[in-house]
Amino acid sequence: MKEFIHHLTERNFQNRFIGIVENGSWAPLAAKTIRCMLEKSKNIVWAENTVTIKSALNDESRDKLEALAEEFCLAYAAQQKTETPECDLKALFNIGYGL
Repeated sequence: MKEFIHHLTERNFQNRFIGIVENGSWAPLAAKTIRCMLEKSKNIVWAENTVTIKSALNDESRDKLEALAEEFCLAYAAQQKTETPECDLKALFNIGYGL
């Protein structure tokens, strides 16, 4: 992830809506580190929901993933300047765990 974020920041990564899913078992500070690495990027909007999965997906983390997916759909719809989003608000969650 570190190399990927360096790749983005070296190329002036900006104007994005970002959500974080971290592995709380072996990388419990990943979200904080990612935020710090991207803090100089311009016009970054952070999703309210940060998802922490500890070892395996459970009901709580599943609910947080669904909330994060809804945030992304609403942000996308707002960017498209439509009053009613034409996307399924659960579509991003249904793509699958692990993306």
